[in-house]
Amino acid sequence: MDQPVLLGRLCVAVACAAARAALVGAGGGCGSSSRGKAAAEAASLTERPGGAASSAQVLGANFGNAADGAGDPGRSPDGVTRSRVRVVQLEIYRLVVPHGAISRSEEFWKHIDEQQVDVGTYDLLRKNGWRLGTAPSSEWPYFRDIIDGYPASSKPHGLPADPDGGGSHTELAMKQGVAEQNIFYFSADNALWGRSYDRCDNLLSISLQQAPRKAGEARVTVCPTVRSHRLRIEARPRGGDDGEDREYRFVHPERLYDLNLQADIPTDHFLVIAPSPEVRWRTSLGAAFLIEDGPAERLEHVLLLVPRVKEVEETTKPPAPPGGARAARQ
Repeated sequence: MDQPVLLGRLCVAVACAAARAALVGAGGGCGSSSRGKAAAEAASLTERPGGAASSAQVLGANFGNAADGAGDPGRSPDGVTRSRVRVVQLEIYRLVVPHGAISRSEEFWKHIDEQQVDVGTYDLLRKNGWRLGTAPSSEWPYFRDIIDGYPASSKPHGLPADPDGGGSHTELAMKQGVAEQNIFYFSADNALWGRSYDRCDNLLSISLQQAPRKAGEARVTVCPTVRSHRLRIEARPRGGDDGEDREYRFVHPERLYDLNLQADIPTDHFLVIAPSPEVRWRTSLGAAFLIEDGPAERLEHVLLLVPRVKEVEETTKPPAPPGGARAARQ
């Protein structure tokens, strides 16, 4: 082969190789540059407080605060942290029905488990005129029909619990304006006690708190209370002050702690309090608090205490900086 031809082919081969190397180098440089940019963006997204990765982590922890805008999720521009917490709320239904319609109904008690209440408490209150039990939430439609069937039944009374675990309290008036009454009851040691009351109201003091060390259970405490109204008249001599007689009223609540009811109720159950057969004794606890003499017939009261779980928003203010307002301005 002629030397000039061979030299020409060699030059062409060298030029092609150089061009291929330049092309590969340019492509590799673009790839590495893209990968570096993507990695940098991912790193900045993870470290950025308002980025999607950080937001998703906090949303799973505190139920989300995406509407707060810039800054940390759940934290507003003024530094207030918002989170959602679960608390227990108690709904109290009072059924007013003809005497015996529920307390003597075997069909009604088939829907209730009377073994879930503490045995000692159950026996004590049963012989004093209260019958207790719990029912699962799956039985609620049956009780809902009873509530709808008696228009005299009151609307539920709501009692919220403190999100910090503290208790809430309410009083439910069962009888008001009682001129006089005698209440006799058996104590836990089977001793008989009795007391007379004049001008009084019969109430149920009900408290609610989240059961300690029992997630998903509400601790409900019910205590019978008699609030008596006492009247004192002071006679003043005509020559002193205004000469007018003065009247003072004193309210004295007496709580019957011996007949206290305390039960831990799962949030998928509810507590039922109804008269027992012992209410035939008019001086019993059940007759005093759960039986009412109506205009034409005797009535009985049945209580349904239903715990519900709901979510509420909790706000936490940022701590004040050391040194007060001057340090904050600096």
